[in-house]
Amino acid sequence: MLDICLRILTILGVSALVLLGAAVIVILLVLFYPISYHVRGARDDEGLRINAKAGWLAGALRIKWQYPEPGRITVKLFCFTLFSGKISSEKGEENSASRTKKKSPPKTKTKPKNKPETAVSREQEINVSREGAEEQAQADGEPSAAYGEERSQGKEERGKDREQPEGKIFLKFQKIKYTIFGIYDKIKEIWDTIVYNAELLQEEETRQLLLHIRLRLGKMLRILRPRRMKAEVLFGTGEPDITGYAYGVYCMFLPILGTGLQVTPDFEHRVLRAQFDVKGRFALWVLAVNGLALARDRRLRRVWKRLGKREKSAA
Repeated sequence: MLDICLRILTILGVSALVLLGAAVIVILLVLFYPISYHVRGARDDEGLRINAKAGWLAGALRIKWQYPEPGRITVKLFCFTLFSGKISSEKGEENSASRTKKKSPPKTKTKPKNKPETAVSREQEINVSREGAEEQAQADGEPSAAYGEERSQGKEERGKDREQPEGKIFLKFQKIKYTIFGIYDKIKEIWDTIVYNAELLQEEETRQLLLHIRLRLGKMLRILRPRRMKAEVLFGTGEPDITGYAYGVYCMFLPILGTGLQVTPDFEHRVLRAQFDVKGRFALWVLAVNGLALARDRRLRRVWKRLGKREKSAA
């Protein structure tokens, strides 16, 4: 009996170790094996066209996305298709039309309409009801219809007094005053927020936090940067001065962008045409390490709490 129990425990232990080892191997592959991507596209008079691919584990897992035609995203593992869906607008329109057909409101039974009454009989009934109401009001000691008419005339006279030019001018001044006070409150609130944020940014802790964020984001963008980029862009805003300013900004960043991006300005026409081909790869462990380092930074949590308290107090 003891031997059987030991064998069962041995089998369970070996199975647990195998599963744990497989899980560790999968995690290491996901974190350290690079993910490659390839994006191609063009922008011309017909519109924008993009063809993007991503692969992992030497193409064992592949993702393909095309826009706008055929407008489909496909996920494959080896030779098996895990997901394949169409993302064109026609499918959405067909689905919405079918849903509206299915959810059409039920038909209600129409009741038979009564025969229309004549205008003479209707007026007689109204006159009889008015006479009966006046007699009942006089018998109960309530004010008659004449008294009600006098009150309505008094209200009309007071309304006319308010419609005088003096009353209209007073109402306009009141609206202007309330509008000015509202604008003043908004400006004061915005100014207080700017002053608070400026003081927060000048603190030593906030400066160190911004340097840390810049360092981590720089590492993440560096690993995501394409290894090979080739793009040709022809642009024009229709105004020569604005086009020249934009081209000057591009020339300022040319040492950073590299020679793979070639921009040609068009000073006469308003145009935007481009062709691009981008390739690269990245490992998830770099993103995970830098993201966890930012999430564990206590300074970020303290600054976030202070901003939240400021928003609550302003509200």
